[in-house]
Amino acid sequence: MGIIQEVKTVINNQYIHVEDAIKYLAKIEEVSYEDVAQFLLKNKFFELCAGGSYTKSQYTGNFSCIDEEYNEDVGCFEPFIDCENGNIYSPRTEEFLKHVAINNELLKTDWLTGLQTPFNLYWEIDSFKQVIIEIYSKYEASECVTERLNNIQGVVAIIHQEEDRIRQTQLQMRIKQLEAQEKKEPNDRESLLNIIYALKEMVIDKGIKKNQAEIIDYLTNEADGYGLSEASLKAKFAEANKLKKSN
Repeated sequence: MGIIQEVKTVINNQYIHVEDAIKYLAKIEEVSYEDVAQFLLKNKFFELCAGGSYTKSQYTGNFSCIDEEYNEDVGCFEPFIDCENGNIYSPRTEEFLKHVAINNELLKTDWLTGLQTPFNLYWEIDSFKQVIIEIYSKYEASECVTERLNNIQGVVAIIHQEEDRIRQTQLQMRIKQLEAQEKKEPNDRESLLNIIYALKEMVIDKGIKKNQAEIIDYLTNEADGYGLSEASLKAKFAEANKLKKSN
């Protein structure tokens, strides 16, 4: 491993993306994302993790804590304080958990474009583990979850592998659908040409028009509003005649 990849790995291993954290808990508990988010909200995870929520720079890959706001009166950064109870908390974490609890969805959707994008939100992994153990201890289950949390990155890696397999399967299905559609389109075109030929023969057999030339002349001059030019009509009739001869 080169020095750049080594440094990147060391830094990234200190944090867990909020999506992966929710997916991890959902997997080990065999519940929905919505259930996990509601459980964390109920147990005030957004207060317990205050000071451990980060965003990641898309330019440098560095992580920045977002659980503080600048207080102009004292000229320094201070933790966010919940006005109702006076506790410090992480607004971005609370926002994310409420979104998942309501929508059972990890991505946020732009209301204008409908584009789905991930939250740029990470938790310090050691802090996340400690908070989860603290929450589970209320239910006398801290020992059980502690052992599981030691392998959190391994479980997340398995989740990613499963997701990749699903994406590959979906991609292969989509490719097959497109291939089937490509095979169907020529058949649809041939059907239309056969319809043109059959209608032409019927019009001539019933004596409505004497021949193909009269049909083309009528459609060119009398069928207004359909954008039928003499050249295009001759070309389509020629294709229909050719197809009929080849059958």
